[in-house]
Amino acid sequence: MGTILVCIGTPISDPKLIPSLVDENGQFKSSRTYRQSKEDFVVLEEAIIEIEAQYKRFKEITHLEPSYFEAHAVASDNLLRGIEIVAKRHNLKFNDISFDGTPVDLAGEKLYMHMESMKEGYDPFKSFKEMVENAHNDGCDLLVCHPGYLDAQILRTSSLTLDRTKEAEMLCSEELKDYLKEHDIHLYTYDEIGH
Repeated sequence: MGTILVCIGTPISDPKLIPSLVDENGQFKSSRTYRQSKEDFVVLEEAIIEIEAQYKRFKEITHLEPSYFEAHAVASDNLLRGIEIVAKRHNLKFNDISFDGTPVDLAGEKLYMHMESMKEGYDPFKSFKEMVENAHNDGCDLLVCHPGYLDAQILRTSSLTLDRTKEAEMLCSEELKDYLKEHDIHLYTYDEIGH
């Protein structure tokens, strides 16, 4: 695991130390706020404070190092730069973000990211098959998913709702397992990339 979460809930840091990341109630600004903003309102130094705090909390809870760092839900160059700085500080993999077909570098490997969950009529299995059929020979292809089940918190705070359940169903399906076997597809973890 390794996603930095800065678009929902309560920060680890004191909200007074990271005002560019939080709303008037001390909660993280939503991903919608980031998408609707015409400018990057995140202050780099504040982002580093919260990212470092999340890194330390992750280690306290899991007693492990994160496999990678990334934050694909938030469109902020300063946040991504902060994640990269903290990742380098702790010798962790940093996963930059690109959904325009341009690969990003992850530990020396090209990573092609695909995410279609916000598109109308999204079918995760169809998206997965299209990704496989158009796979790149010079790197890894990654379908970004947000599998989960809906509860009041998600319905209150996220614009990505029903598609979470579609992805959970697809990822647990026999149809996907059969497709992986039939096409001899190996699924990689972040730990395997770059080694």
